[in-house]
Amino acid sequence: MDDVVKRTIERDIKRCNGLQVQYSTVDGTRQAIESLGRRYGSDLRVVSTGVEEECERELENERELDREVERQMPKHEPVSPTRWNFETILKASRPTELRDAGVMALQDAINAYLDKHLAAIQWAQCSIFVTKAYMVTVADSQGLQLKDQSEYMRPPDAIVVFPNGDVLLLSEWEADEVLPLLWKAAPSSTGPFMVNFAYLRAAADANSPTIQMRVPPPPAPLVPRLTSSMTRPAVSDLTLAGLQLLAGETMFKTEARKTAIKALAASSLAAKKAALLLVQLRGRQHMIPFSDLELVCNLMGD
Repeated sequence: MDDVVKRTIERDIKRCNGLQVQYSTVDGTRQAIESLGRRYGSDLRVVSTGVEEECERELENERELDREVERQMPKHEPVSPTRWNFETILKASRPTELRDAGVMALQDAINAYLDKHLAAIQWAQCSIFVTKAYMVTVADSQGLQLKDQSEYMRPPDAIVVFPNGDVLLLSEWEADEVLPLLWKAAPSSTGPFMVNFAYLRAAADANSPTIQMRVPPPPAPLVPRLTSSMTRPAVSDLTLAGLQLLAGETMFKTEARKTAIKALAASSLAAKKAALLLVQLRGRQHMIPFSDLELVCNLMGD
């Protein structure tokens, strides 16, 4: 496929030269197209046949049809969360100080509540912690907790960032309780703050200051606002990479993030399979082909 792209570009250059049109103004675009052709088309082959164009399109459509398998999941009931002293989060310097919330490292939580194959990823490097309410989502018809909650995982959404750079994932209910407390607390450079995962990733992708990541408070004068002189703890690329893996994402914008993904998901064949399994559990398997994650899992040696 990369050869096809190259020949197409060469044809266009000759056509532009024949029309006395300067083609060098798009050299950067041409090089980018060639690079992407080599990257994503190296394993593709183009075969010319004698069938008509309409038949060719029909054959292509048949090859692209997705095979859907409808799975009937057992009926489960949502688990009622247990209250904990939410105000303790205001003075905590790290997630492990919130004992009442059942906080545990993500690696331990996966071993306790999810498919054990997912533990092959190097979660211990990520500094990601979760509450029990975040991990335990449903119970069976008799009210008993499921041993494997993998099919019912919450997506990463409400995240509390601590001064040491650790992050804590909260359930929706916990986030609703904690956020007003963080709004009322006087903003400082030492306290934790809350941020939505989507904004955290977007700010990191754009290399924005961490002050722009936090969930904005209500309009003044209800809550004092942060000033530009107040700094916030940085979230490492390993932590962001771990959050993106947990969310089932397959594309990673920065080179530092891609390097972090390799450290987490390419350490072994089992880790690669676990990363792809997470994408499947999130229902995003259609995002795997030609993605950064596929390159990491398929092209890197064990």
